[in-house]
Amino acid sequence: MQHWWSRLIRRVVPNQARGLRPITEHIPTMVIRFDFDARKAAEAMAYLVSRLEGQKTDKVKLMKLLYLADRDHFLEEGRPVTGDDQYAMPFGPVPALSLDLLDGQFEIKDDGGIFTFLQTQDHEVSLKEFPARPELTSSEIRVLDAVINRYGSMSTWQLRDYTHQLPEYREVFRPGTSTRIPFELILKTYSAEKLFRHNRPVITAAMAANMLCPFPRSDTDL
Repeated sequence: MQHWWSRLIRRVVPNQARGLRPITEHIPTMVIRFDFDARKAAEAMAYLVSRLEGQKTDKVKLMKLLYLADRDHFLEEGRPVTGDDQYAMPFGPVPALSLDLLDGQFEIKDDGGIFTFLQTQDHEVSLKEFPARPELTSSEIRVLDAVINRYGSMSTWQLRDYTHQLPEYREVFRPGTSTRIPFELILKTYSAEKLFRHNRPVITAAMAANMLCPFPRSDTDL
């Protein structure tokens, strides 16, 4: 099975090899997105809660910590931990499907074992048990640890206020709305032109290996 990026390379590279102008201007604008992994989301939330004082927290704080972990892992490794889409909501940035998972509103039957690992009571979240054989990778655990070490001691409202000042949140949030925070904007904001040049994202091999096809389904050439 061929990835979308191998087909893209075949369209662009031959023209460059012949000394002709690349044909990327005919390719639709990319949208960087990933497959949501309910199991990884459940394990990441359980891991974060396990590292917090009393092994409990509330949904607002947990979603902020998970957003920061997803963002930082995407910047460092080319993919978010959960694969989730990130949204700017009134209480700050939120991995949207992860919140649905925690609220018991996930539309797919496989909930990743979320309620095996975590217990929710109103807005409070506490650890029931940690997965016996977690699927989290070493890089994911490293980033989750870094997020806890940096932000774990903040109160819910301190963390909410902090994330309200994040440039990617401030750029897209509109009161009374829920707006997606594009991964392209995260690259533009934090990569210092390393991964965002000429007003376009630079797609690394790690990103390409994990991304959903970023072009409209109607583009049959890709």
